[in-house]
Amino acid sequence: MAELGIRNVRNFWLQAQADGGSQVTLGPKAAGGGLRATLLLRESGDVSDEKVVIDAHHGMGADLVTLIELPPSAEVTENADGSKTVRIRKTR
Repeated sequence: MAELGIRNVRNFWLQAQADGGSQVTLGPKAAGGGLRATLLLRESGDVSDEKVVIDAHHGMGADLVTLIELPPSAEVTENADGSKTVRIRKTR
């Protein structure tokens, strides 16, 4: 994580940046906390009913669980290195 300039990370940490330089970095306040983030999408001039939701929380015991809910239109492809890419196309 050093390449991101982060030294201390709780169980989960979110770092996001938008065009124009706006940056958000955050994590849970408590050591046992989690986080939930929702990415809303525009579709044909309106806010789409589809969205991407990231829910990161404690599971059983010491397990940390990250769930990513994708909309039905999401296309998931596997990359050569085994990682996966998600593409969601909408019309502005």
